Amino acid sequence: LVQLSDKDDGGDFDAADEAVLTQLAQIASAAIEQSLAEDSLRKSEGRLRAVLDNMGESFVLLDHEFRILDINAEALALEQRPATDILCRSHWEVWPNSYDAPSGVHHRLAMAEGKAVEFEFEYSWPDGRRGWFEVRDYPTPDGLAVFYRDITSRKQTERELQETARRLNAVLNNTKQAVFLMDHRQHCVFANAAAEKLTGYSFAELSAKPLHDVIHNKKPDGSHYPLHECPIDRAFPERSQVQGEELFVAPDGSFYPVAFTASPVLNDDGNPIGTVIEARNIAEEKAQAEALRDSEARLRAVIEQMPIGVAVARIPSGEIFQYNQALEQILGHSILSSDVSTYNRYGGINEAGEPVPAEAYPLYRAVTKLETVVSDEVRYRRGDGRIIHLLGNAAPIVGTSGKAEIAVVTLQDITDRKHAERHQRLLIDELSHRAKNLLAIIQSVALQSFKGEGTAAEMLARFEGRLGALASAHGILTKQKWESAPIRQVICDTITAVKADDERLKLDGPDLLLPPKTAVSLAMAVHELATNAVKYGSFSNDGGTVTVEWKTVDGRIRLQWREQGGPEVVMPTRRGFGSRMIERGLAAELGGTVRIDFDPGGIVCTVDAPLPESYA
Repeated sequence: LVQLSDKDDGGDFDAADEAVLTQLAQIASAAIEQSLAEDSLRKSEGRLRAVLDNMGESFVLLDHEFRILDINAEALALEQRPATDILCRSHWEVWPNSYDAPSGVHHRLAMAEGKAVEFEFEYSWPDGRRGWFEVRDYPTPDGLAVFYRDITSRKQTERELQETARRLNAVLNNTKQAVFLMDHRQHCVFANAAAEKLTGYSFAELSAKPLHDVIHNKKPDGSHYPLHECPIDRAFPERSQVQGEELFVAPDGSFYPVAFTASPVLNDDGNPIGTVIEARNIAEEKAQAEALRDSEARLRAVIEQMPIGVAVARIPSGEIFQYNQALEQILGHSILSSDVSTYNRYGGINEAGEPVPAEAYPLYRAVTKLETVVSDEVRYRRGDGRIIHLLGNAAPIVGTSGKAEIAVVTLQDITDRKHAERHQRLLIDELSHRAKNLLAIIQSVALQSFKGEGTAAEMLARFEGRLGALASAHGILTKQKWESAPIRQVICDTITAVKADDERLKLDGPDLLLPPKTAVSLAMAVHELATNAVKYGSFSNDGGTVTVEWKTVDGRIRLQWREQGGPEVVMPTRRGFGSRMIERGLAAELGGTVRIDFDPGGIVCTVDAPLPESYA
């Protein structure tokens, strides 16, 4: 521009040249500013993209028509598919299960009202995945910004905590032991059903009050019972467990003896924050002890006639001075014990078959610790070497002196019961295994039946037919107590479910029982062959027949399905689910070979598989 101007005025720099330079500077400045702005915008977009892709939660931007304008890396990772499958598509197309779901309702509400919305919902992907999400919707001028975070783990933890609390509450309210929970002020904050029964007071009457003031505030002589003298409440300040007996006061003013255990609840710093009290009414036990003191001779005669083993030991030595013949017969040897230290001579063993110490025996605990042991199970090796299971109960008995002078143990042989329980567990495990296998088969059949070509009605018909074949096989096995299934019945019942008129079905083979796994697999394969025959093969016209022949040779079953008289068979261009299930699935289940030949005269399916020795 300057050169052109100079040519016009002879080379002298004048006002025109200055105007040209000014214009040129303005153009250059504008270009530089635009370049800087574009560079700044690119950097800003890059920073924004980096933030969106590293924000730790998923992000989707929707326009007013709910088309997806943007999605971050976190959301793509969750979807397990590329952005090209998602961007510019409708939200309802990408997530087809969400339109009528809570998420879809909230998205439309946020878009319509222009207000931010926060909510939680559970989503199911078409591929079967499920997850819980915490969502925040923010309306924007362009549409709707959606931020969501996977909270599946948190939801699972919440459910587990709720289930744990439910189970704990069920346990506490179904135990016969009275349980109280006191806070740091020794006020009652929990009492189970057994505690209400023990005290005669409801939890509402005990709540937020010192337990001492309600059921333990006076002595039988009418005098006041100070809190500092109460052994139950000593557990809190002393930070140690306290056990003993006390007299509780009933609502009618009567007294009853209670055995208790008070345990302090400590925080992480070791400071007490409350007390757990377990208690039980021992009035009946004391009455029984009194009766025992008055009828010792009568008791000796009775225990000798008892069908369970009984032994009596002295306290504190542990010498067994009396036992009945039933105990000797149960243990398989005589009872020889001079003190508790010799209890390890007996045949109690642990799960590893090693002898247990003397301290493990119920009678030892009753003698040395004055414990009442209830339903303690012991594995025992008899004198003849046979291992049995014993159920032991032991208790110290208070004598006329007011102290425990003897301890009694009863032993009952529960070996048969333990064997029955073990057998029951095996049956339950087997049932669980079969149920899992059945569900896996149904899931596979459903997946294949509803995948591929055909209308919804056709796919449903396929699924119902395959499910019917599976149910038919299971029905046969159920009648046979899941031990075996007649091959002829499996074939006939399966084909009849597909084609009621079976006059054109010819069966030839010996009576043969199939194991459950083989019966189910064969039923599914026969169903696929029969269905194909009805649609395209020998059963699709009036003159075709199906012949099924089988025999056993050298511990193997050899079965052939042959169609004749139907339309000419054409080799398919691809194998469908039925063919794949027969050739691959059936072969894998049977551990043999399965081949389908598309002979022009009719389909031929040949099975060659081993049979278990008990069925061959």
